[in-house]
Amino acid sequence: MSSGICAESQLGVNVSQTPTTLVLHAGQSAIITCTQNRELRFLFYTATSADVTEKGDGTPERFLVSRKSLEHTALKIDSVEVADTAVYYCASSPQYQSLQVSL
Repeated sequence: MSSGICAESQLGVNVSQTPTTLVLHAGQSAIITCTQNRELRFLFYTATSADVTEKGDGTPERFLVSRKSLEHTALKIDSVEVADTAVYYCASSPQYQSLQVSL
């Protein structure tokens, strides 16, 4: 049985993410699956980075995003490291714009 986090927007978009919790040892692989009921863009992000199907600057090659269909996307992290510990979110958006800020 699969459980996940599900949220619905005011636009009627349902987004679910599974699994809700992952506990791994260094070197193992992680897969986070995101599902939606519309054909919108997916984003995977932590508190400090964002990613669509292309990687943002500084994203390790071990992080792979694949879009299996218009409704299903997966984030795979190969050979997890302690530094990968974070809360990972997936979201869905009708628009995507990349913005780079230099300080």
